[in-house]
Amino acid sequence: SKKLPRDTVFFVMKSFTMRDLKISMQKGIWATQSRNEAKLNAAFQDHEAVVLFFSVNESRAFQGYAKMASKTGDAEQVWTAVDGTQAWGGVFKVKWQTIYDLSFNDTMNLRNPLNENKPIKISRDGQEVHHDLGFQLCGIFDD
Repeated sequence: SKKLPRDTVFFVMKSFTMRDLKISMQKGIWATQSRNEAKLNAAFQDHEAVVLFFSVNESRAFQGYAKMASKTGDAEQVWTAVDGTQAWGGVFKVKWQTIYDLSFNDTMNLRNPLNENKPIKISRDGQEVHHDLGFQLCGIFDD
């Protein structure tokens, strides 16, 4: 993987639409559900790097991964959902590392010990990914 420090923690971020992901890639920002903010901010504070794996709902793939580049609420932009209803937390900065459609078929053997050993593709928004598995997944992306 792209020279991530050993002290990296990993999370899965789910996106409702590809449009939101494109905004993130263009502007270098993301907003998550409020309930994810505390654990992401704690991880950002306590570890050298926080990596987020992105997957659009129903896409049957991961679309890439990014490094968290600020705590939530530290970016000046405001994120408005298409329907204007979702209670998003504070916007934060991300640095996209790899953008690539990685099919769930190529991750079938990857199981997350932090999620009852379920396949990585079965992850809720904000699910933490086991350290070794996170590095392994980055490696598959960057192959």
